[in-house]
Amino acid sequence: MLREVSAYCTRCGYEAPYWKPLCERCGAPLLPGSEGDRFRLEVVNTGGVWRYRRLLYISRAGCRSSITMGEGSTPLLEAEVDGRRVLVKVESRNPTGSFIDRGSAVFATLARCMGRRRVYIASLGDLGISAASYARLAGLKPVVYTPRSLPVNKLLQIQLLSTSLRLFDSYSEAIERGVERSREGELVAIPPAPAFVDGYRTISFELVEALGSSIDYVAVPVGTGTLAISLWKGFTDLGLDPPLILGVVPRRGSQYLYDVEAEIPFFHPVLRRLEARGGVRIIGVEQGEVFRAMVMLARSTGVVAEPSGVVALAGVLKALREGVVEGRGVVVVSGASFRDPVVLRKAISYLGREAPPLGEVLPMVGETKLRILEIVAIRGPIHPYAIWKLLREGYGLTISVKTVYTHLKRLEEAGLVERVGVDTRGRLRILYAATPLARELLQREYRSG
Repeated sequence: MLREVSAYCTRCGYEAPYWKPLCERCGAPLLPGSEGDRFRLEVVNTGGVWRYRRLLYISRAGCRSSITMGEGSTPLLEAEVDGRRVLVKVESRNPTGSFIDRGSAVFATLARCMGRRRVYIASLGDLGISAASYARLAGLKPVVYTPRSLPVNKLLQIQLLSTSLRLFDSYSEAIERGVERSREGELVAIPPAPAFVDGYRTISFELVEALGSSIDYVAVPVGTGTLAISLWKGFTDLGLDPPLILGVVPRRGSQYLYDVEAEIPFFHPVLRRLEARGGVRIIGVEQGEVFRAMVMLARSTGVVAEPSGVVALAGVLKALREGVVEGRGVVVVSGASFRDPVVLRKAISYLGREAPPLGEVLPMVGETKLRILEIVAIRGPIHPYAIWKLLREGYGLTISVKTVYTHLKRLEEAGLVERVGVDTRGRLRILYAATPLARELLQREYRSG
C-alpha cells in the first residue's frame, strides 16, 4: 500500500500531499518534505536518479519499482570562457536531452506507484516531451495540454507520444486546465510539481559527490524558477551551506529562447526572498550574449546545444565581467544537440566574421523550388495542397502533390522552410512558412534578376 508523502507550501506553510501540483489553500508552489529535512549523501548500485534512492522523498512512499531511462550521471566538463575555467554540467546528455528527465523519472514512478493508468501534463515543449516519454515507458497514457504557439517540431514529438494532445491559446490556460484536473483527483505534471523538484535535486547530489563542498556558485537558467530552487533545496537537504545560485533570465520576446521565458514565474517569490538573504543572484542576458555563449561552448567543449540551453553560460560570462561571481563555478547546460541551420548560421555570425555565403552552404535551388519559396513567403503559412494549386494556376507548373512534398522536404532540410502547427477544430494541421534564410535568398535572387 502506498504510504503518504508530504510537501509544504512555500507561501503559507500548509502541509499538502506530495502528489499535488500546487498548494490547495493559496495556489503557491510546493516543495517536497519539510524545511528541516537533512540527509546523508548515500548512493546505491542502481541506474538513473535512483542511485540516490535513499535521498529521494518518493522513497518514503514505499514504491517497489522505479522507472528509469538511465537519466542523470551527466558529464562535468571543463570549459574556458573569457580566459577563465568553469565546469559545465552537460544535462543535454539525458535521454530526451533535458534535465527534466530527472523529474520525469520520479513522476512516472509516482504515477505507477499510485496505480494510475493515465496522467495529465500541462507544459511547454521539453517537459511535455520528457514526461510523456517516461509515462509511456511506465505503461501509462499521457494526456498533454500545451499552447498552440509551441514550435512544430516539439508539437509533433508530443503528438507522437501522447494519448491525447489539446492545444490552448496560452501557457496559462494549459496550466489552469491541468490544475483543474488535479482538483478532480487526477495526477498532473506541471513544472513546479514536487516530484520534479525531487528529481532535480539529484543534480546537487552529483555535484557534491564529484566536487565536495568546494563550489562557489552554480548557474542555471531561470524560467519558472523550479530548477534553481531545486538545486538550492538539494544542497540544504545535505546540511550544506549552498553555493550562490546564479539564476539567469533571458530578455523576453526572443524567438530562440521560448523554453526559458516564464509566463508563470512559479518560484520567483521564493528566489527573491533568497536573493535578499544573499543566497541567490538573478542576472539578465540579451539574445546576442546567448549566441556568443553558444559559440564559446561549442569551441571549448565540443557541445552544440540549443540557444535556450546555454542561457546559464551567457549569464556566467556577464557575471564574470561584472565581478558578480568568482571562484569555482558550475554551469548547467541543457537542451538536445542542435541542428537547425537558421540558428546555426546566426551563431556562426557571432564568431566575428560573416557566415559563409548562401551559395556555398545551400544546395542548388532550382526553378520549381524557387517558385515554391515565393508562394510560401507570400502566402504562408500554407498547406502543400494549396501550394500545388498555386503552382498550377499561377505558374503553369504541372507537378504532383507528392512532388510538392518532396521539394518541401528538401527546402526544410536546407533551412528555408519550417513546419508550423495549427489547431483546426482540435486537430493539429501542418502548414509551411518561410524562414529568414529563405527571405534572404529570395532578396538576393530578386536583386540579381
